[in-house]
Amino acid sequence: MIELSDYPSPSIEFKPSNCYEKQCKLVDNSIGTNVLPPTANASTSPIQKCNQKTQTEFMEMFVKVLDEQKLAKWLKKIYPLVQKELLDGCTPQLERFTIDKDSGKAYDIKPYQTISVQSIANSLGVATWLAVHTDNAPVLVLGTQATHNSWCEHIDQWLKIYVPQRTPSGAFITFNEIKSVPVKACVHTLCTNSFNKNVFAGSTFGGDIYIWQFEQEYGGYRTEINVKELFKTTTSSGYIVAIDWSGEFTLLTAETNGNVIVWQITNELTIKAEYVLKHTANDLNEITSLITVDANSFIAGNSQGFIYRCMSSGFSSTKCSIEILPLKRHNFAVTTLLKSYINGRGCIISCDLSGQICFHNLNCVDDESNTTIHQLPLPFKNAVACFDGGKRLFCPGDNGSLECYW
Repeated sequence: MIELSDYPSPSIEFKPSNCYEKQCKLVDNSIGTNVLPPTANASTSPIQKCNQKTQTEFMEMFVKVLDEQKLAKWLKKIYPLVQKELLDGCTPQLERFTIDKDSGKAYDIKPYQTISVQSIANSLGVATWLAVHTDNAPVLVLGTQATHNSWCEHIDQWLKIYVPQRTPSGAFITFNEIKSVPVKACVHTLCTNSFNKNVFAGSTFGGDIYIWQFEQEYGGYRTEINVKELFKTTTSSGYIVAIDWSGEFTLLTAETNGNVIVWQITNELTIKAEYVLKHTANDLNEITSLITVDANSFIAGNSQGFIYRCMSSGFSSTKCSIEILPLKRHNFAVTTLLKSYINGRGCIISCDLSGQICFHNLNCVDDESNTTIHQLPLPFKNAVACFDGGKRLFCPGDNGSLECYW
């Protein structure tokens, strides 16, 4: 048992902070008359808060005294017009397209860069975009061709590869030629694989079909650019007038005699199916354009202005069949077919030599009554491109100009 000692501990003194001689006067806050110290109220902060949506501040300079007499006079003036508009009912929503050439002035479209290809005989061009390279700009593939009345005799031709590169200042980019790919004849068509945009295909007037792959190899501080030729084959029935990809490993080609060939890409390029487009016995099988809709259907246009929607009902190694549905016919040869989505619906845009534009609604069975038709002004347009879901159309004009319609 521990015994406690009776010895007292030494006392420790804590001296007061106030002086003993100083007298402190206590004041009751409830009855005091002294002014209280200022406090900051959050509701009356001197800093004006900005609206998070608009990030604008209230400015006293825009506050004006309201003149009620002028306001009453103005309301009395516009009242009959407002009443008339209300009696006419709501304005119907326009679902069709309006093409206005003058409205293109709202866009400030200027040439960004001029690319000149040194060629004596060739005066026409064909191009396609590949995958994005830098600063949201894709790689450009450019080829040239001459006007051909018969078989192509230009045996030494080239494809030019242009890569976007930043300027030393970094303010903008320029397209510079970094590679030339040899081909045995003038290039007639080029098409990028939308499932793999580093792969693109092309056809020549000599009947050759090429499939290339754009490659980049990063080593140290330099990037090696290479274009690898994956496949090459030659047709015996004429040159290819149109090509398009229906899948990552499936390519469609159309020949002048009306044949459409489905190519399967494996270890080699093989024919998967072959069709002959002929809706009636009197049809002229001269295809001028082709575009795929999905893996089992495509649309083709010919020199007589006919447009056919072709749907494969099934094929195997021994048998293949196709269903042909005619769409709205043009008056002249179909030169361009484009695929787009307008108001959430699948749409095919077709153009003929006269500049007639047709918007075909793929969701409607009766294409004749559900096709919107517009006529572009002269001169004739042999090519057209779409932008912003088909709401804006671009086509080449006179003297190297670019015309915009919507």
